[in-house]
Formats: sequence, C-alpha cells, structure tokens
Amino acid sequence: MRHTKDKIRQELRLPPQKRVVITIPFTAIEEQNYSELMKQMCEACCLTPEGAPTTDEWDPHDPAIVEKMREWLIRLRQTCLHAQVGRRNRKALGRKNGPLRTVEEVLEVMIEQNDTLLKAEERELLLAQLLRGHIIANVKSDENRSQKALEVYSAALSEASRFVQDCRNELREEQERISNSESGIGDPSLMPSDGENSDVEEKGTEKAGRLSALRKSLRSALELEHQCNFFVGTSYFQIKSNENITKPESEEFHRLEKLETEFYDKAKAIRKELLHEPHTRAQRQIQKIDSKIKSRLFAQISNIRELEDYGGIENRRVLDMMDRISDILNKQASQLNEWRKKVVNILLLPLVDEDEDKETTGDEYEDSTKAQDELYVYIAALRAIVADRNLAVTGLSNELIDHEMKLGSQQAKDGEGHAPELMLKVMNIRDKLKPTTKDSSLKGVISVARSSVTTLQWQADGGNERARMELGIVERELSEIQEISSAESKALAELEREQELFRTTMNQRLEFYRQLQHISDTVTPWREELDEELDVATLQAQGAQEESAVRRLATFRTKKRFLLHLRNENNQEGERICVICQADFEVGVLTICGHQYCKECIRLWWHQHRNCPVSIARAARKIQLMIVRCVNGNWPRLTSTILPTNQRRYRHKRRAIKVKLQTSRLPQHHTVQYIRILAVPL
Repeated sequence: MRHTKDKIRQELRLPPQKRVVITIPFTAIEEQNYSELMKQMCEACCLTPEGAPTTDEWDPHDPAIVEKMREWLIRLRQTCLHAQVGRRNRKALGRKNGPLRTVEEVLEVMIEQNDTLLKAEERELLLAQLLRGHIIANVKSDENRSQKALEVYSAALSEASRFVQDCRNELREEQERISNSESGIGDPSLMPSDGENSDVEEKGTEKAGRLSALRKSLRSALELEHQCNFFVGTSYFQIKSNENITKPESEEFHRLEKLETEFYDKAKAIRKELLHEPHTRAQRQIQKIDSKIKSRLFAQISNIRELEDYGGIENRRVLDMMDRISDILNKQASQLNEWRKKVVNILLLPLVDEDEDKETTGDEYEDSTKAQDELYVYIAALRAIVADRNLAVTGLSNELIDHEMKLGSQQAKDGEGHAPELMLKVMNIRDKLKPTTKDSSLKGVISVARSSVTTLQWQADGGNERARMELGIVERELSEIQEISSAESKALAELEREQELFRTTMNQRLEFYRQLQHISDTVTPWREELDEELDVATLQAQGAQEESAVRRLATFRTKKRFLLHLRNENNQEGERICVICQADFEVGVLTICGHQYCKECIRLWWHQHRNCPVSIARAARKIQLMIVRCVNGNWPRLTSTILPTNQRRYRHKRRAIKVKLQTSRLPQHHTVQYIRILAVPL
C-alpha cells in the first residue's frame, strides 16, 4: 500500500528542541595557568598586558602578527578545555606523551617550572655579584681594592650558602617523599593492576627525572659557593701580601693567613664534593684493573712453540706455513705485552686530590692530557695489533680499523692528532708486524693440512704404505695446529674484553679531569692585566643588571609563594577562614607571604601596623592578590579596599587610592577568582 505524505506527516514531526548552556568555572590553578599563557601571548604578539602595542610600528594586519594571534587563540581555547590539550600546551607543561590528568598535576608542573626559573635567576644574580667584585678588585690605582672586593664576595658567599642549603633541603625532601611512596610496595592492596602498569612506570620515570633535576641544581649552586669561597680566600691572600696594608709576620698577617687557608680549604672541600661522582666511577675502574693484575686475570699471551718435525714429505708445506705464522704471532705477543704494560701504568696513575698534600695548580687537566694523548695512542695501537692478530689467526681483516689507523697516521704526519711522534712510531711497528697475504693464517694452515689429509687418505685406502705413514704425521700436526688455533681464539676474545675495560677506564679518567678543569676555569682571573682606573661604565652596567635580576627574582619568589598557597588551599576542604577572626569570607586579601585575611580585619590591622599579622613580614609595594567571590556574575565594587603599602609614595586613607584591576580577560562565570591588582601612585 502506498502512503501519501499527508498520512505520515505527524510521524515526521520533531519535538521542540532546547539548548542549555552550562558554564564550568576555572579553578584557581587553571586561572593561574591561563593567566600565564595570556602573558606569554602578549609578549609573543608585541602587546602589553592591557592590549596596547609595545612599539609604534606594530601593525595588526601584519601577516606574521595575525598568524601568531591565530595560533595563540587556538591554544587558549584548547587550554579552556584542558591544561594540556594541544601539542604546544603539552610541550610547554613538560610532558611528551602522557597526559596531565588532573589539575593538581598541572599545578605541580607549574611549581617545578617556576622553581627552575627561580634557581636560574638566583644563579645569574650571584654571577653578577661576583663580576662586580672582579671589576672592583681589578683597579690597579686603588690600594684598597681587595678590601672592597672582599665585601662583595662575602655578601655573595652568604647568598650562595643559602642557595646551596635550599637545594639540599629540596633534594632531601624529594628523596624522603619517594622513599615514603615506595615503602608500600610490599602491600598487595597497593600493587597496581595490569592496566596501571604503564602509569606506574611513567611516574617512576618522572621521579627519576625530578631527582636528576634537583641534583643538577645542587651542583650548580655548589659551583657558585666554590667560586665565592675561592675569591674570598684570594682577597685575604692579596690583603696579606700587600705590604702597604699588612706588615709581614705581624699578628694581622697571621690572622689573614689563617682566614685565607680556611676559605681555600672550604673551596677544596666543595670541589671534592663536586668531583665525588666522577672520581668514584674512575676509581672503580682503576680498582678493577688493579685487582686483575694482582689476581693475574689478564689474558695470558705466550709464545707459540715450534711444531716437531716427524719426517715426511707431504707435511713440509704445512710446517713452512706454520713457521712463518708462528714467528708473526710471537712478535705480536711480545709487542702486545709491552704496550699493555704502558697502558696499565698510565691508567693506574693516581687522580688529583687523592693526595691531601698535593697542591692543585689549575693545570691538572692540561697535564693529564699529555698522558691521555699517549694513552689514546697506545690503546689505538693495541686495537690495531689485536685486529692484526685476528687476521693472523682467522684470515679476516678489519677494514674499519685499517681505515682509522690510516687516517691517524696521515694526521700525525701533518703534526695533528694525539701525540703525533708517538703515533708514527707505533704505526711503523704495527706495519712491520702485520701479516701479508703471503703469510696466510692459522685457519689457512689448517685448511692446507686438511686438504693433505684428504689426499693421503685416498691414497692410503688404495694400499699405498708411504701415504699411510704420511697420513699419520699430518693428522698429528693438524691436531696440534687446531689446539693452537683454539687457544689463540680464546686469547683474542679475552683481549677484546680487556680493551673494553681499558677504554672505559680511560673515558672515566678523562671525564674526571674535564670536570676538574671546568671547576678550575670558573676561578680563573677575570682579566690578565689590572685596569689602570675603575671601569665605571662596566660597573654601572653591572649594577643595573643586578637590580634587574633582583626584581625578577622577587617576582619568581612571589609567584612561588602564591603557587604553594594554591597547593595548600587545594588540599584543604571547606570555607576560607580569616586568620584573625577565624570566620569565612568572600572578599579578602592574600599577602605575598601566603596568608589570607578578610577585608575588615586586615584594614583594622593595617591602620596600626605595616606587616603581616602572622609572619610579621613587611608588606611589599604591590599587594599581589585579592580573593574575591563573584555572586551571580556581578563583581563587588573595589574602591579604597586596597590598602597603601608605603606612606611616603602613596596617599593615605583620607585620600582616594587609584586602583587598576586587570580583569578584562577573566570570564564572568567564575565562582572563585584570583584578581591581580596593581596599586598605582597618584
């Protein structure tokens, strides 16, 4: 039956559609991340945080500007969905493949990134202070330059010591946290399921990466502390040595000498701590070689005895070939043993700083490179002669080693490379000991002997008595040659393992001296010659750089306190409580030290005090954050609720205080919002 459209029209009618928009507010952590991205976007697009161009040449229709704004708008839109949605956001938050599943993880990454920037800025500030001290200490015309520089170095040392202690505390806390988290491994209820194995492995990798980053930060801080101690000791030495300031052998002279020794010893102790890891690795390899020598576990290479001549005619060719190859192998064995002894003697040389009485001159790396060059040549020669010995045993040549030795010889002839004269000498010896095609190999001798056995066996089976006697002689010699070949093959395998031990030990020693030289380079004189007069321009530029670093450092420290406060607040449940009245609040103030108060309580306190009620910290010029609760999308009016922080630079309570709220880019649907405010002087 065919239906008409009128009969089925009611069935096609769709019910009325409704669209409901549900807004999801940002948390404080998400808002902080979003605000940071907004700041980065403004910098990338050459705009101020208010949206004004930073240069007069800024063109909104410039294709490059348009493309950047398009990329950033996409990234900001993705951030609203999730902090790590999008390739750029994932890279910015320090994660590759694994997603950041929670807001807490985003916060931890933000804290880590801010800590990294904070430590880098602290390092730059300390380096700037040291450079200022160098500039002052380099003025030839100033008799008291060392005393002035000592004040700068001592101040830098105090900051460096605090920096080191902070890094130690962070590393210890991270190790304790990991230790506590791993203490529940034995509990079956805490074991991950099959689907969680990948997550556990990923977290384990993150923990190792975090520890590695903290150790790196501690090492960087220790290097700065080493420099400060060294330059303080140098200042005392210069004051002591200046007879116009200090009388020789006087009480002041001995006091300065004692201080000089004290700070140099501190620098030496720090240097030992910095070199502990490479020193331990190198010493472990040296002990392996030493124990092998004492236990006689090195490959034993003995001379090959001559085969006994049992008479016969058919075996003469085998005996002649064996005599030639035996002479080559015996000469190689003698040279191998000689070069191995030289390598072992160099590798067993004690490392610097092992002897407390040995003074460090700063040229240890340069001195070690001479022995290291000889060591490199001898190890290369050992590698080449072992390859030649393998050619004499198996008949197989190593083309790669031949090519490397050819290049090394060519560089040595041009006066380049490691120890050119020694390189040419060992290469000449190697060329004399290398077997030629005429000399054949043990494998070739065995092949000829087996061919003779096959021929004589056929003749002996035919009733030839002479062939039967010759067959017995050749078979006996073949058995002896096979034993020799088997022993040489085992010796070659041991030599290969031995060379690997030599190479590893050489690399560990080189790494130790490389790091030692790096530390020595950090305390080299700023300039070879003293300046006749004070370099005022450089000193002023350095002072400006220090002031800029101090401001940036204060910003990072404030942000760190804020992020840590967010972490603590995120872990707390319930209402926000004012520290003073112990009541919850909707509008309040968060100090730079991380304490929060309601507006009424902090205003009353502020009239009589200029500090935080809890930490007694002096308030900064900028009140960083205001905690505000938005009701039905309407923000409370903020007029004089922002308190002045400096009576001399701001008008006090009887006059209005101009406040600039940076809320233009904040969504209106947030239930709890952190608003950054800036008090502007009138």
